[in-house]
Amino acid sequence: MIGHEVRSPRKSELGDSRPEKKRISPTCPAMLSQRRPTVGRMLVFGTALLLLGSTSHVAHGQSVSSAKLPGPTAPIQGSLVICGGAALPPEVIQRFIELAGGPNARLVVVPTASGVAEIPDELEPRIAIWRQQQVKELTFLHTRSPDIANETEFCAPLARATAVWFIGGVQSRITDAYLGTQAEQEFHSILRRGGVIGGTSAGAAIMTQVMIRRGIPGGADLGKGFGFFPNAVIDQHFLKRNRTPRLMSVLLDHPGHFGLGIDEETAVVVQDNKLSVIGNSQAVVCHPATAGHTEETVFLKSGDEANFVSISGQAVARARSSAVQVADKPNTTSSPTEARTEVPSESTTSASAMK
Repeated sequence: MIGHEVRSPRKSELGDSRPEKKRISPTCPAMLSQRRPTVGRMLVFGTALLLLGSTSHVAHGQSVSSAKLPGPTAPIQGSLVICGGAALPPEVIQRFIELAGGPNARLVVVPTASGVAEIPDELEPRIAIWRQQQVKELTFLHTRSPDIANETEFCAPLARATAVWFIGGVQSRITDAYLGTQAEQEFHSILRRGGVIGGTSAGAAIMTQVMIRRGIPGGADLGKGFGFFPNAVIDQHFLKRNRTPRLMSVLLDHPGHFGLGIDEETAVVVQDNKLSVIGNSQAVVCHPATAGHTEETVFLKSGDEANFVSISGQAVARARSSAVQVADKPNTTSSPTEARTEVPSESTTSASAMK
């Protein structure tokens, strides 16, 4: 047991047969456990009130000529389930649990993106859906402190986990707590041993190394994510909030990367070299307009698949050819014509073109 507990009766789960909930001390870490005969339930909180500095930012306006192009993308280990926000469709949850191992899954849910992660009654509606899943073990793991995220005891649930899910909120809260810690190492280890990592909204943004922290006038404030999905930049709530211009501006500053915009109530599942779409809306593969290339957007609806290794290769090839054109014509200004694909009512842009 980490720290100490203060017992208090709660009313937020009326009709629930579980033992009464426990209030977390605001000044020390605590581990709260709830056990059933066949399904393990554990809530782990490290609540040291430590004010953290922001992660390093990627400079906006970086020139193409000075940028280092990323290397070739390889198929990933494990699986990713990346959701664009709002409600989670049942088929997304079902697919995630299947990839986690079904009834044998050992699931860790990370609520750190939420501003109420330390307040059990307010957090409960955001995590209740995961209590309903029939898994072998369920752990809620949270801290604001990188020091706690470096502790072996705190990371123990991750060491045996088959899956991790990051809930929505503010993505920088996640990276401020876990980037560069033992916890982050454990996240990557889960993928290496064939597990699955998923997340929605803020939990989607942290999947790539180039991470959009928040929108700012004319573009985005950037930081460093976990890099689970190489050579991509993810933006969420994509069509609902018209974020194509924001993502394109980020891609212009990061040649060789491709954009993946994921709309609400929609998820992209990444396995091996393939990405597939499930849910109620669409995902959009984005390439920016550069010297010699027009802006490209390819819309993928539920059931569509694409080869992301090929997509990444296309992004690198476009960046290289653009750099050559700029080098050959240093005194000319290229003004490529934008040619954005309209949202199709029935996916007129075939996913087969992306394979």
